[in-house]
This record gives sequence, structure tokens and C-alpha cells, in this order.
Amino acid sequence: MVDSEKVLQSIIEIATCPVCYTRLNVSSALCVNGHAVCSDCDDNLSQCPICSASFSQEKHTILSQIIASLPSICSHKGCSLLTMDLEYHEKWCGYRPTNCERCAWSGPAKTLKAHVTSNHKLGSNDTNKTCHIISNFRKSYARLQHGQVFWEITRNNPKEKLFSIQLLWVPNGDIVEDVFQMKVEFATKETSYVANTRIKFDPENSLGTENCLIFHKDIIKHFEDNGSLSYKLYLTKD
Repeated sequence: MVDSEKVLQSIIEIATCPVCYTRLNVSSALCVNGHAVCSDCDDNLSQCPICSASFSQEKHTILSQIIASLPSICSHKGCSLLTMDLEYHEKWCGYRPTNCERCAWSGPAKTLKAHVTSNHKLGSNDTNKTCHIISNFRKSYARLQHGQVFWEITRNNPKEKLFSIQLLWVPNGDIVEDVFQMKVEFATKETSYVANTRIKFDPENSLGTENCLIFHKDIIKHFEDNGSLSYKLYLTKD
């Protein structure tokens, strides 16, 4: 009985550039003896790296069609999934590399949960945080909620009179379609202030303005106590 998976794997290996080991593309070049290299390597070669023959100028339509119909292998270390939509898979792949915000650890995103659970204190849904907002700072806390790992990142910029709280989601291999809300509450015995925003689950999210609440000094000054600011952060699932 033919093992179709092994046959497919063999074809994919054949359709790999012998120079840079990436997938041959529809613009790949063939030498007169039939050996192929990708178009990027072809730009830097004057002869075939296998047999030293010259490259053919003919178009190879059938080869291009075969290459275009083949699935791609995920490039993340540890993942060997074959997919027809490589860009989409690698965006959500649990093996995509990530770093720990609290230490020098780095590894596959799907293993970050185990790392922070073993090595760092995790924040809960209603943990009070107190920050000294006199100086300029950036702090990170690991949060594990609803089966997801988040970095809670606080920043203070006295010069700009801005204080911000951001949740950075860490991909774990699952496509998240749930809707979450982040709510931040400042309170005293006399008054309170609440702000909220919808959490966007985007593996490509950088530390920009996504999933972030920014507060001006004019707002938070009512909740300061000798240079300290306390708040509660809630992460709820709609």
C-alpha cells in the first residue's frame, strides 16, 4: 500500500532549493540538465550548483503548476505541519518564538504558560496593583486567565503626564474567537473612575496601542496617594 504522506514529503523535498533549502517557487530556474534552484539563488549563480551546467531560459509551466499546488511546511522550529496557507498557520502557530517579559527565557509560545507558572508570580482577575508614578518606568506582570496567557504591561511617563496599562496576548496555537473586555478601575472612598476596552487577539500585535488604556495625569491625580497609584484590572469574557 502506498504511503501518500511519505510520497508527498518526498515530492516536497525534491521541490526544495539545494542551495538555501527553501521551497522552489514558480519563478525557479532550471539548468539544461533539469536541476532547479529558487529564483533568489538564481540571481547569484552563473551555473548550476549541482552539475555546473548553464541555466535554461525556457519556461517550465508544469513544474510551476506542481510547485504551486504543494502544501508548505511550517518554518517554526518544532512544528512540521503541512499547510496550504502557510502565512495564516505561522501567524497562529504555538511554536512561533516568543520571549519572557520578566527574564531572559525564550522559546515556543505554547510553552510560555508552563514557564511563567513555574518561575513567575501570576496575577489574578482582581489583583490590586500599586505603582509609584513619580519616576519613568515600564513593568510587566504575567496573567493567566480563561486559559490564555497575557502580559500586563504598565508604563509611566511623568514628562508626558501619561500612565498606561496594556494587555499583550501570547499565542498558544489556538485560534481565539472569544470576545474579552479589559476594565481598569481607580477608586477612593469618595469616588471612582472606570475605563474599558475590547481585547484584540492578534498574534502580530506589537507593543503599540492595541489592548491599551492610556490615562492623563489630570485623571489619575485624584487617586494618587503620596506618589502611589492603585488600580484594579478585570479581564472578563463576554
